Parts: sequence; C-alpha cells; structure tokens
Amino acid sequence: MSVGPLSSVLETKLEAVQFHVALNHFRQALDSFARGNFEAAGGSIGSFLQNRLLEACDRLTGSRPSEPRAALDRLRDQQTLDEGQWNLLRGCWAGVQAVARHQGASNDELALLRLHVATAAGKYLVNLI
Repeated sequence: MSVGPLSSVLETKLEAVQFHVALNHFRQALDSFARGNFEAAGGSIGSFLQNRLLEACDRLTGSRPSEPRAALDRLRDQQTLDEGQWNLLRGCWAGVQAVARHQGASNDELALLRLHVATAAGKYLVNLI
C-alpha cells in the first residue's frame, strides 16, 4: 500500500516553503508505515498535521496559537478558511488524533486512511501560503 505521487508532491512543496519540521514528521510517518509500525506512523502523522496547522496559521495570520484547534479557529476568524473548509480540516485533525496512535490500536488500513487524510490536508494548507 502506498500514498503514491501525492506524497512526493507534498514533500516537494514542503521543501520549497522550508517547512523542515513538518517534512521530517511526514517522512517519519511514511517510513514507519512502510515498516508496518502503524502506531508510530500515527504518532508522526499527528505531529505532522499539528505542525502544519500551527505553521500555516503563523504564516497566514502572523499569530501562532499553542493548539491546532485554536489555529483552525483563527484561520476561520481571519477568513482564510470558510466554514466548510474549517469543518473539513477540523474533522481531519480529529480523525488523526483518534486512539490509533496507541500500541495495538491500529492496523494497515486505518494507518493508510490517516496518512491519506493528513497528506491531503497538509497539501491543502501548503497551497494556502
């Protein structure tokens, strides 16, 4: 199983805008997934998306909240995200944060779903900048 070309596009975009921390988390997630360590992949996916939300908020609004949900709220309040985009990204964040980051609580299909969701959300957030 693979996230295919979308992950390569995201990696290239993260490098171009110098999001090195997010890129590191994303690569760790891909590596953990490839090795079958789905819980570690989940942890890295969560760290990746958290960094993307906080950094996007900082770059787009000039403010960096301490929590991803606050970053989403600020992006909506500053009209960077409309209500639909805010709801979609809020759902992505909630889904990535679910229990599958704990040992024995994930499998390949769930980890792949989280990886796809975070990859798409991360790419969208990079494109906003």
